[in-house]
Amino acid sequence: MALILVLIILGIIPIALISLIVTAIIKKKKESSNNFEISVRNIYCYLILIITLFIIVIGTINTFKVGLDVLLPEERVSYSYYYNEEQEMKNSNIVEMLSTLALVATCIPIFIYHSNITKELRKDKSDVKEEIA
Repeated sequence: MALILVLIILGIIPIALISLIVTAIIKKKKESSNNFEISVRNIYCYLILIITLFIIVIGTINTFKVGLDVLLPEERVSYSYYYNEEQEMKNSNIVEMLSTLALVATCIPIFIYHSNITKELRKDKSDVKEEIA
């Protein structure tokens, strides 16, 4: 499932980015260069917001899923030679849980920072529109 999500992301993001850049270039011809820079900043910020939000949601879901596997493992018939396999699975689940938790913890500040930037850009854009009107 993770492979499918990665393939979708790798396919959609470049297409979306190219279409947004083409849209911004077309708008550049109609607008001044200052508005073009603002458009490119908006595209960049929203793209970062979408990517980090996607990572946060998928990472949180994966953290809970793996965390439940660590806390509530499946019951198996315990033979002495299965111990190593069970311990290895538990260790890999713990490593995966901590990795996804670290990924989510890293993406949250990035999301908050870019969210504040987009709020300022929207505020500046609304102030410019009010001055024009």
